[in-house]
Amino acid sequence: MWCRWVWDQEVYDKALKIRLEQLGPDHQETASTWNNMGDNYRLQGQNDKARDCLEEALRIKLKCPALGPNHPGTVTTFANLGKL
Repeated sequence: MWCRWVWDQEVYDKALKIRLEQLGPDHQETASTWNNMGDNYRLQGQNDKARDCLEEALRIKLKCPALGPNHPGTVTTFANLGKL
Protein backbone atom coordinates (compact mmCIF):
# COMPACT_ATOMS: atom_id res chain seq x y z
CA MET A 1 0.00 0.00 0.00
CA TRP A 2 2.81 2.46 0.74
CA CYS A 3 3.89 2.52 -2.90
CA ARG A 4 0.34 3.28 -3.98
CA TRP A 5 0.24 6.23 -1.55
CA VAL A 6 3.46 7.58 -2.99
CA TRP A 7 2.02 7.32 -6.50
CA ASP A 8 -1.23 8.90 -5.37
CA GLN A 9 0.65 11.80 -3.81
CA GLU A 10 2.50 12.45 -7.06
CA VAL A 11 -0.84 12.55 -8.89
CA TYR A 12 -2.32 14.90 -6.28
CA ASP A 13 0.71 17.18 -6.51
CA LYS A 14 0.34 17.35 -10.30
CA ALA A 15 -3.42 17.94 -10.06
CA LEU A 16 -2.92 20.73 -7.51
CA LYS A 17 -0.34 22.45 -9.69
CA ILE A 18 -2.68 22.36 -12.69
CA ARG A 19 -5.69 23.55 -10.70
CA LEU A 20 -3.74 26.40 -9.15
CA GLU A 21 -2.54 27.50 -12.58
CA GLN A 22 -5.85 27.05 -14.42
CA LEU A 23 -8.47 27.79 -11.75
CA GLY A 24 -6.62 29.77 -9.10
CA PRO A 25 -6.06 29.25 -5.38
CA ASP A 26 -9.62 29.99 -4.25
CA HIS A 27 -11.59 27.76 -6.62
CA GLN A 28 -13.75 24.95 -5.19
CA GLU A 29 -11.98 22.32 -7.34
CA THR A 30 -8.64 23.48 -5.93
CA ALA A 31 -10.15 23.02 -2.46
CA SER A 32 -11.23 19.51 -3.40
CA THR A 33 -7.68 18.62 -4.36
CA TRP A 34 -6.36 20.05 -1.07
CA ASN A 35 -8.92 17.92 0.77
CA ASN A 36 -7.96 14.75 -1.10
CA MET A 37 -4.26 15.40 -0.53
CA GLY A 38 -4.90 15.93 3.16
CA ASP A 39 -6.82 12.70 3.49
CA ASN A 40 -4.06 10.85 1.64
CA TYR A 41 -1.43 12.26 4.00
CA ARG A 42 -3.64 11.26 6.95
CA LEU A 43 -3.76 7.67 5.70
CA GLN A 44 0.05 7.73 5.56
CA GLY A 45 0.24 8.96 9.15
CA GLN A 46 1.66 12.34 8.09
CA ASN A 47 -0.74 14.30 10.25
CA ASP A 48 1.05 17.66 10.11
CA LYS A 49 0.97 17.69 6.31
CA ALA A 50 -2.60 16.41 6.39
CA ARG A 51 -3.71 19.20 8.72
CA ASP A 52 -2.07 21.87 6.54
CA CYS A 53 -3.83 20.59 3.41
CA LEU A 54 -7.19 20.15 5.10
CA GLU A 55 -7.06 23.59 6.70
CA GLU A 56 -6.33 25.13 3.29
CA ALA A 57 -9.26 23.22 1.78
CA LEU A 58 -11.51 24.42 4.59
CA ARG A 59 -10.37 28.03 4.22
CA ILE A 60 -11.33 27.97 0.53
CA LYS A 61 -14.61 26.14 1.06
CA LEU A 62 -15.78 28.47 3.81
CA LYS A 63 -15.31 31.59 1.70
CA CYS A 64 -16.56 30.09 -1.59
CA PRO A 65 -20.12 31.29 -2.32
CA ALA A 66 -20.98 27.98 -4.01
CA LEU A 67 -19.99 25.99 -0.93
CA GLY A 68 -20.03 27.56 2.54
CA PRO A 69 -20.18 25.88 5.96
CA ASN A 70 -23.21 23.64 5.35
CA HIS A 71 -22.22 22.21 1.97
CA PRO A 72 -21.57 18.43 2.03
CA GLY A 73 -18.06 18.95 0.66
CA THR A 74 -17.22 21.37 3.46
CA VAL A 75 -18.66 18.97 6.02
CA THR A 76 -16.45 16.23 4.58
CA THR A 77 -13.38 18.41 5.14
CA PHE A 78 -14.46 19.09 8.72
CA ALA A 79 -14.84 15.33 9.21
CA ASN A 80 -11.42 14.63 7.73
CA LEU A 81 -9.88 17.14 10.15
CA GLY A 82 -11.68 15.37 12.97
CA LYS A 83 -9.94 12.10 12.03
CA LEU A 84 -6.52 13.55 12.84
